Amino acid sequence: MNIKFIFKKNYLRYIKYTLVGTAGFFIMELFTFLLYPILPDIIAVFIALSSATVAGYLLSRKYVVNKKKGNFSIYLLTTIGTIIFMDSFQWFLLINFNINPITGNIVASIIINPLDYIIQMIKVWGISIA
Repeated sequence: MNIKFIFKKNYLRYIKYTLVGTAGFFIMELFTFLLYPILPDIIAVFIALSSATVAGYLLSRKYVVNKKKGNFSIYLLTTIGTIIFMDSFQWFLLINFNINPITGNIVASIIINPLDYIIQMIKVWGISIA
């Protein structure tokens, strides 16, 4: 299978996947903003992250893959892995190159997004991308 064929087959789903991820980011930021003043930091972040994760799964199920079921436990693991990668990469860029965390987050997102897409389509949703 050549890369051009894979891109043609997946570009619309990938765009939807990226938009759902962006929506999840905004959901997390909104919950964090609303909950920080009234809850301890760690609880506010946990609720915000949990809300964004569940919303991402439900939005992906409805708008990206149009399936009634996916493997939520693998979805959760890939989400945790993405967060660990992005946070580690942000710290790496900050410590070694003095690049601010927002820029590091954008760069890490660009790097991890295609790999995360492939893993989630195959392992969470059971969809062949080739």
